[in-house]
Amino acid sequence: MITNHPEGSFTTSDIQNENAVRWQIEQLHWELKQLTRSQPNPLACCYLAWLSLKVKATQCGKTLFAAQHDLLSDYLRAELRNPYIPAFLIA
Repeated sequence: MITNHPEGSFTTSDIQNENAVRWQIEQLHWELKQLTRSQPNPLACCYLAWLSLKVKATQCGKTLFAAQHDLLSDYLRAELRNPYIPAFLIA
């Protein structure tokens, strides 16, 4: 095992715990590949949305989360004023 651990000594339990974490990461990557193989466009859309939001946040001098909050707040206010799908009261 290659490591930068100062002591260089590990127990079997330490190694098993490290391998368990690595396995979870490998499993996550495998699941992502399996789930997105037949649907590459939704994943591409997520990346495009993230990139657009990141650019907007940088332009405004805000964090990514602040920019997202502002956009969602504006959208929510607009929907509350004039709902795209109106609710009808059925009596």
